[in-house]
Amino acid sequence: MNRTYPHFFTILIVILVLTPFNLTFFDGGVLFDRDPSVLRNGITMPVSFFIMLILLLFNNNTYKALFSPLLLVLSAYFFISLVLLPFRISTIIFQVIYMILSIKYFEHYFSNAEKVKVIEKSAFVITFLIISVTLLSALFIKPGYFIIKDIYIYDFQQYFSAMIVLLGTCFMYGRIGYLGFVFGAFLGFVFFEISESRLALIMPIFVALYVFLYKINLTSKVQISLTVVSIFSLYAFYLLNISPDNTPDSDRVYYILKFIKNLDYYFSMFPVFSSKITEVYSYHNEFIEVYKVFGLFFIILYLYLSNFIKKNIYGAASVAIIFFTANVAVMMLHLYTIPILAVLLVLSKRNECTY
Repeated sequence: MNRTYPHFFTILIVILVLTPFNLTFFDGGVLFDRDPSVLRNGITMPVSFFIMLILLLFNNNTYKALFSPLLLVLSAYFFISLVLLPFRISTIIFQVIYMILSIKYFEHYFSNAEKVKVIEKSAFVITFLIISVTLLSALFIKPGYFIIKDIYIYDFQQYFSAMIVLLGTCFMYGRIGYLGFVFGAFLGFVFFEISESRLALIMPIFVALYVFLYKINLTSKVQISLTVVSIFSLYAFYLLNISPDNTPDSDRVYYILKFIKNLDYYFSMFPVFSSKITEVYSYHNEFIEVYKVFGLFFIILYLYLSNFIKKNIYGAASVAIIFFTANVAVMMLHLYTIPILAVLLVLSKRNECTY
């Protein structure tokens, strides 16, 4: 019994983190089935966020972590921002704190090899159960619904589809090698057809390319150069197809150029103090959003995250979320993806398997 309970708890955590249940709070009450194209008012949060808050609040390591220099500074900045800065800034600071605490929680929880194996096996099974249920629901109900008509996946057309395809690709690679990328490409195409998520289509391609470039025996400089060129090529494909109606407001390039235009050189250290910069709610670019809030100190955050990325499939998935999607989305700091990214980073650091 003593050996069974920890495994049960680990599997339960994986289920709660991966399952795409959401709660929408609005004037009329609470919904499970908010379709953003129909109901635009209200605040929607994944159930996993509330589960993680409970886990963090009742874990002693959370309070120890809060007294680390990095989190002390971030916490102070968060409370100051609530008084002096736009609420969007406070939200991003909170999301970064939440991400770091989630990483520290899983880093402590998956501290031995046995738990790492349990989470790998359970995440594999649960990921493909979620994929199966999502596809069957799309076939028999409507794309976006999950199990029944009363449950709608709020981020179905955005981060959910991209994340579940990424996880499916990685887990299949771990079992059938390079054929896992073929499976991932097929899965990405299927999810693209039912969700129109271009990230779902392109994620497996990026991970396959990233692994291939580091698998072949080339010098570091050549590998880095090829990786950069490949990333920008994929970005070009994504950006050229991201705005079907060609309207500037839906074009990520438009927001990048708008940020550059609005950024005065004397605010380059801390763009958050520029009213021109903060008047735009979101630039739809994670690098810009993080830089906007933390200034040049945003480098510290990315260095911290890079410390967890090792040469294995979980590291490749983490790179896809943190760096590849950053120019076209805000995936790293999304409430649904934060705990999943935290698990991937910890698995990357704990896992000794290489490409």
